[in-house]
Amino acid sequence: LQSKPTVASNYMIGTKPDVQRYLSAVVDKIKAAACNKRGVATAAANFVAQTEGTKVFIHNGQNGPVWTGENVAAKDIILDSEDHVINQDGYQYAVLRRYDQHQELWKSLQLQFGRRRIPPDCSSFEVEDGDMQGHDLTHGSAENEVECCTTCQQDPGCSAFIFSPSRKHCWLKSAGGIRTYRPGSDMRCGLRINGQA
Repeated sequence: LQSKPTVASNYMIGTKPDVQRYLSAVVDKIKAAACNKRGVATAAANFVAQTEGTKVFIHNGQNGPVWTGENVAAKDIILDSEDHVINQDGYQYAVLRRYDQHQELWKSLQLQFGRRRIPPDCSSFEVEDGDMQGHDLTHGSAENEVECCTTCQQDPGCSAFIFSPSRKHCWLKSAGGIRTYRPGSDMRCGLRINGQA
């Protein structure tokens, strides 16, 4: 078994009965070992996966059905002819998980589904130097203030944004926050003007 790659249990897919049989076999191996040392569960999972002919499919982070930004390198983003994210086997990912933590994919999805639909116009915001404590919805990178305000426009729960030009970072804020004026600061605060979407 040492010559074979280590299998992570969360990289298993298969039919419900096959996965249930696999998990039952793993639990039986753990019980038989009667050991609580670290690594026993992983060892049991690998033993069952590599020796008992289980019908579950073992995949890695690049060819499974679930995208996780922490497991896929930036250079490994692959798009098909219709700009869908696909794995190395050419199949679309069934689930895109943690895509917002992967900056290259996040930007690609924003370009594909977001910014094309809303023009880069910040006229529905009153923007001044300043900050706003609390009321965070989300945050991420942004190249400029227009990109940040456009992202806020796309979120129905967003009433304000904070943009830092030096850090190229954007924070989206929910309603109820109070702007703190900071003339000459690196932070730009945009408040949605009442009645404008």
